[in-house]
Amino acid sequence: MFYMEDADLIKQSNESVPNVELKTETASGKKQTDNFITEIKPQKERIEWIVVLRAFACMAVIMNHVLGWFYLDTVDVSNRTNYSLVRALINEVLIQPFICFAIPAFFMISGCLLLDPKRDVTIKKIIKYIIRMLSIILIFCFFYTFCYRITDYLFYVENFSLKLFIFNLPKIFWESFCNLILKFNAYHLWYLCVLIGLYVITPILRIFIKHSDQKTVKFVLLMLFITTSLIPTLNNYFNLNIINFAEVSSFVFMYLIGYFIINTKYIKSTYIYWGGLIGFIVYIIACCFNVGDQLDVFMIMEAMMIIKLLSTNKIKIKTNKIINCVSKYSLGIYIVHPFWLIILNSLKIYFTIFPLIIGEIVFFAYALIMSLLTSMILYRLPLIKKLFK
Repeated sequence: MFYMEDADLIKQSNESVPNVELKTETASGKKQTDNFITEIKPQKERIEWIVVLRAFACMAVIMNHVLGWFYLDTVDVSNRTNYSLVRALINEVLIQPFICFAIPAFFMISGCLLLDPKRDVTIKKIIKYIIRMLSIILIFCFFYTFCYRITDYLFYVENFSLKLFIFNLPKIFWESFCNLILKFNAYHLWYLCVLIGLYVITPILRIFIKHSDQKTVKFVLLMLFITTSLIPTLNNYFNLNIINFAEVSSFVFMYLIGYFIINTKYIKSTYIYWGGLIGFIVYIIACCFNVGDQLDVFMIMEAMMIIKLLSTNKIKIKTNKIINCVSKYSLGIYIVHPFWLIILNSLKIYFTIFPLIIGEIVFFAYALIMSLLTSMILYRLPLIKKLFK
């Protein structure tokens, strides 16, 4: 989630960068201008849609994880009732297609900010981003490992004794520290690990963007689209085994495409809009057959459409106190929201105790509010505040 780069890059005041124009002369002698790169709007205008997108994408991630805990409750197919199966289908078809754009959108916005040649992204800054991310991963991986060990003792040990629990606390602490290296317990922090990898290759990608012409860029993006998104999606949807001779991580494609769809006219807006609409419809159909994935080609296309609509003001959503607050504390919310879901799961409290849709909304609101309050507290701790800002 484009957090670390936000603080340094978005606050680059309200400077406006002129168009990059190529002037040629026609047969009649008149000058003709080919404008490939769109005008970079004042930073204040660009910030607003990024703030909105970050807030909504953060909330979408929470809802996605809330729905994920439902499947823990119904993991035993033999114990599933018809109602729970219907509920799962409704969640997959009516909710998932509206929230799975979040992760691709986060990667694209990071690419938009970090790959822009007009922004001051030095090696020193990239190293600072990497160190911050590594620190966050280590601290909160230990925290979640410790939490899982605590819940094991509190809820799953027979003949629980408070005295024995206190006696075993040093052992739990040491086991958590050892598991920090051996086992990755903070499942949702995989995103930060990927982001570190993208930071590492950012200098190379920035050089490519700066020195490549339109034809080269289109070729590279097309090849990445086919090899990183289209072929894996076809293999997953239709149980195929198409050999991918140029397999590269789809995260690189999302990172690169984020810059080009926002800052250039290399890809026509019409193609992005139609592609996103088709992707959204196909993803709904795929969810009906339980083959959809939040990182498949159709969700990437949907994320591209949403970003294009917001960045060009085709859809204008004004910020308010709630959006600004969620956006400001989005990194903290993202990191701590599973903690509050773990508590409910340990107590065997699931949103299925409420009617359809109501339960999902109640648990989503609970996770969001508790995570927001926790983040506000964390942001006031000197060490955490320094890492998050």
